[in-house]
Amino acid sequence: GEQEERSDLDALEFRQKAATNQVDAAKSAYYPSLSLVGGYLALDLHNALTVKNAMNVGVGLSYNIADIFKTKTEVKLAKSRSKDLEYSVDQLRDEIDIQIENARQEYELSMHKLDVYTQSEQQAAENYRIVKDKYDNGLEDTNDLLEADVQQLQAKIDLAYARADIILNKYKLQAARGNLTTQFTK
Repeated sequence: GEQEERSDLDALEFRQKAATNQVDAAKSAYYPSLSLVGGYLALDLHNALTVKNAMNVGVGLSYNIADIFKTKTEVKLAKSRSKDLEYSVDQLRDEIDIQIENARQEYELSMHKLDVYTQSEQQAAENYRIVKDKYDNGLEDTNDLLEADVQQLQAKIDLAYARADIILNKYKLQAARGNLTTQFTK
């Protein structure tokens, strides 16, 4: 989905998987440990026979009783950590969804503002043209012409801000989706 590029979410999910593995690791102490026992023998039985460098190999099972009691607590702690991180992952996912939706709405609003300010700038330019024409024919005074000029300038400034807003909100949306940093590194 739209959250796939978020490195903060990836990091948290990785920690959560590690915590799940920790539960399994803690549980492993419940089972006996299997060990391969190996050693060399040098037997020297008096007046009978001498066995040199004989291999002594065996498989041993060992239980550590103290570990079993300790393990119960460790498993509980590991499960608790895993659940906490699972909750954190879900919470972050929800926050990211909200961030993306807010950023999308801001972007759409800035696009709408651009339409409004484009029309406003066109109207201000047309108004200035009419006032200037009347001024040239002595039908308007300098104040009216100056006011129309200021309105035209303000409309141009508003339009420039609206264009800048679109770029800013586009980057905010990319950042919320998590693919802004990957864009710069590609």
